[in-house]
Amino acid sequence: MDKSPPTGAFFSLLRLQIDSIHLTPLNLDSDEVQEWMKELDGFNIPDINVTDGTCAGSPQAAANAANNGWWTCGGYTRSTDVVACPDKLTWGMSFDDGPGLYTPKLLDFLDEKDLLATFFTVGSRVIEFPNTLRDEYIKGHEISVHTWSHPYLTTLTNEQIVAELGWTRKAIQTVLGVTPVTMRPPYGDIDDRVRAISLAMGMVPIIWTRGPQNNQFDTNGEQEFVVPAVSACLILVSSLDWKIPSGTVTGNQSVQMFEYILGNATEIDTGFIVLEHDLFQQTVDIAVGYTLNLALNFTPQLTLEPIGTCQGWPASNMYLETTTNTTFPYPDSDISTEVSTTNSARATAITQASQGSSGKSSGALERFSMPGMSLVLAGLSVLAGGLLVA
Repeated sequence: MDKSPPTGAFFSLLRLQIDSIHLTPLNLDSDEVQEWMKELDGFNIPDINVTDGTCAGSPQAAANAANNGWWTCGGYTRSTDVVACPDKLTWGMSFDDGPGLYTPKLLDFLDEKDLLATFFTVGSRVIEFPNTLRDEYIKGHEISVHTWSHPYLTTLTNEQIVAELGWTRKAIQTVLGVTPVTMRPPYGDIDDRVRAISLAMGMVPIIWTRGPQNNQFDTNGEQEFVVPAVSACLILVSSLDWKIPSGTVTGNQSVQMFEYILGNATEIDTGFIVLEHDLFQQTVDIAVGYTLNLALNFTPQLTLEPIGTCQGWPASNMYLETTTNTTFPYPDSDISTEVSTTNSARATAITQASQGSSGKSSGALERFSMPGMSLVLAGLSVLAGGLLVA
């Protein structure tokens, strides 16, 4: 289990590196953060004031949400954001906030059903559960950045955002030997400042889908969903899967929310990205006991796959060390400032970088070889040599 220190020379080195990460993330004056700040050089980082993460608490920011691409207030996105799968009835599966104690149960279920997903991982939990992260990666799941401590990113200074992303990126690279080129802002809280910093650091933002009447395909906050049987009626549904542990939402309410999500899936012209969580026992139990089975048995049939796969990206392009994408990281001129509120907005630069790829990966074995086992094994030797990407 993750709580037991790994053994052997390599794992001893890994534990030393992980322990060193424990000590430094909150220090903005650290050599690492100062070095990562240089990645912003040459990029136009918008001078946008910090918010308190809410529309009501930041009225001026809310009034300028469209101009600043603030997703929290109005769902505003940019063309560099990934917010949907392009093919209708395709579900981009994603799980946030792990790895955790209950992630292995989810991994076992996904194995049983021959499913792969994208895991948006929190850096502070990566170093607590490195074995679980390795299991996710070795099984062929996609690994992405979800910050160090799960803050509302628009509430932070530039230096704090860089630290949140940089330390998480380093933790993942320390454990796996590969560096993700995607991220998800906690709570979807992103604006043009956060977006530009993320892209300058080599990470494409991935959010989740808003459907008819701006409905969201998540099991998360207070969202409006169209009841399929009463298309003109909107129902306000309170927070679901991640609030089950607090007792403020029941499992039945979570399942009902998911049925609304499935109902909306047939109402949009693209596929969709759904947000779920693997941190708590209750969220994992709901996923493996109800929601994923509902999706697998849904009519018309859904295609369930990781987000990178549904975009048609070569699996190797999910990581800096193996990508063949010569157009990424984006030059400053390619960071779009065009607001988009459609579900088709996505990071086309990576999609176009397949360089002869036939498009989507054709199955688990092909995805498994992304860096796959060969790069996991190679990554062990890279890590043993102490090579860390800052």
